[in-house]
Formats: sequence, C-alpha cells, structure tokens
Amino acid sequence: MSTKTDFTDEEWTLLLKTPALAGIAVVTVSPSGPIGVFKELSSMGKWILGAGENAPAGSLVAALVEDIRAIAERKVPAPPDEKIPPDQLKGRVLANLKLAVSVLSAKATPTEAESYKQWIVDVAANIARAAKEGTVFGFGGTLVSDAERGILREIAEALGTTAPAL
Repeated sequence: MSTKTDFTDEEWTLLLKTPALAGIAVVTVSPSGPIGVFKELSSMGKWILGAGENAPAGSLVAALVEDIRAIAERKVPAPPDEKIPPDQLKGRVLANLKLAVSVLSAKATPTEAESYKQWIVDVAANIARAAKEGTVFGFGGTLVSDAERGILREIAEALGTTAPAL
C-alpha cells in the first residue's frame, strides 16, 4: 500500500484538496439558494470525512481522510488557500482531477487509485443530492439538476470512471 511518504508534498496536497474542489464544483454549478448551498456545503465535510470510516485501515483514502480530519480539527496547519476565479473553477477542478489520476497511476496501486476515484465520485454525487434545485419556498424542484448531472459526468470522465445514475 502507498503511504504519505510515497508522494511529494505537492502531490499529497493535490490529493487532499481535490475532493473538496470537486464538491465546490458541484455546489457552484447550480446554486440552490442560501439554504440549499448551506446544505450542500455542510454535506461536503460529512461525505469527505465519512469515507475514512469505510476505508480499509492503512489505505490511501484512510490516510488522506486522517490528514483532512487533522486539518479540520486544527491539529496540523492547512495547505495554503488558493484563490480561483469563479470562471476558472471548473477548468481547474477538471485539471486537478486529471493530475491526481496521473499521480496515482505513477505512485499508487490500481486498487488504491480506484478507491480514490470512487471516493471523489461518491462525494460529488452525495453533495448533488443534498438539496433540491429550483424550489419555491421549499416546494417543487428536483433533487439533482441537469447542471449537476453534467458536472458529475465531467468529474467522472476526468477521473477515467463512470458517473452514477442520478
């Protein structure tokens, strides 16, 4: 199994940041009002950290989640923030996903790479399901918008996997 020491600091930071970036891409592609955005952003942490509970002990995803949890609990310093202009977010997310796959192909086992990809897709899909889109005072709307389905497909394509049917 791969460990943190198998990756450079830059590669590890990329792998740490990519789940949240993919989640932010889902949230921003089809904003669902302040309450919906809050629900989606709140669910992001739950799904990113929740993967650690299901990941095998000592696995790459478990190690990443452990570091993300330590950052969230302020036990270790967070990587520097990036300022990404909104019009560049989607392109940056897709580029990061492809770069993460490249890093994983070079340094992780195929099983670890697949687990990472599935983690990202699961996080993104669950964020998309967190709040209805297009509601009026909480009525009507759809659980997952066409725009969210579109970004989920693009995320999956960048990862070289398939998007969930939503």
